[in-house]
This record gives sequence, C-alpha cells and structure tokens, in this order.
Amino acid sequence: MAFVAGRHGDRVRISARSSRKAAKAGLNLNQILGDIGRAHGGDGGGHSSAASFDARGDPEALLQECRNRVAELLP
Repeated sequence: MAFVAGRHGDRVRISARSSRKAAKAGLNLNQILGDIGRAHGGDGGGHSSAASFDARGDPEALLQECRNRVAELLP
C-alpha cells in the first residue's frame, strides 16, 4: 500500500496504490477513497488497486483515515 497527499489551495488530493495481491484479497481502493472523499466534501474514485480523491481537510488526518480503513479490511 502506498498513499501520497498533496495540498492544492484549500483542497487535499490523496492518491493510493496497492498490490495485485491486496486487490485479490478484496481491497477496493475505488470504493474506500470515493467514500472518504465524499465524506469530506469532495469526490474520488479510480480502480480497485489505484484511486484518488480531492476533499477538504487536514492531509495527515485524511491519510490516517485511509490507513485505518485499509487496516480494517486486510488480514
């Protein structure tokens, strides 16, 4: 798993990539990042192993939310 965050004005963009193994284990970054983006006044999406979102918020807090959601889903 890799997450990268960047700030663009008052918006934060987070991009994520995962291995094929994680995707085969059921991890769907499209759904996770889309949900987080919408929950923070933005939008997101992509593919099961590569996705991103734009939203408002603190980059570190949003990264932690991403890590927490992935940790809940992977064994």
